[in-house]
Amino acid sequence: NYAARSVNRMQGPVLPSLPMMLESDGRLRVAYLGGGFREHPDGKNMRGVFQHHNQADVDVAIFSLKRQPGPIQNFIQSKVSKFIDVSDLDHFSIAKEINRHRTQVLLDVSGYTGEGIREQRSVVLAHHPARIQVNFLAWVATAGAKHFIQGIVTDVVASPPELQHLYDEKFVYMPQSYFPSSLKSAHGEGVRLSIAQE
Repeated sequence: NYAARSVNRMQGPVLPSLPMMLESDGRLRVAYLGGGFREHPDGKNMRGVFQHHNQADVDVAIFSLKRQPGPIQNFIQSKVSKFIDVSDLDHFSIAKEINRHRTQVLLDVSGYTGEGIREQRSVVLAHHPARIQVNFLAWVATAGAKHFIQGIVTDVVASPPELQHLYDEKFVYMPQSYFPSSLKSAHGEGVRLSIAQE
């Protein structure tokens, strides 16, 4: 399977993970890895996620697998602590960069789609650069990677509780829908769905 292939393609060792402790400033270090933080459906839908992260509690970094400057990428970049272009780095170098950032929670926004398959970027997670690694958005099925992905952000419709035994990841349920959106509601209010609220 893809998880086994990722382990076989590792270019270095599993990296040492940090203890699950808040930083000296009291914040949790959270990072997102993916190639869609630009003019892409992921970037368009996730604008609200980054806009509504409570930066007093969470230090948010993005490790971007694609370079495409534009309005969406510029907006997202303005809402996070760090936006790091790793598109030219190999898998192990990306993992080391994520680990060097002292990332405690890493959300994979590629899964086995796009860059995750074509460029085998799931190998980055096999190096286990963060203490907790979570499947988010792009791949709502199990990643089959119990050794390096512990959770999946989902909801009870996409992943009913009775199907938990079919997943290697633990379900991390959102109260309504796991799928973020920056669309306006029928009442003209912005939809606010953020994993930082859980």
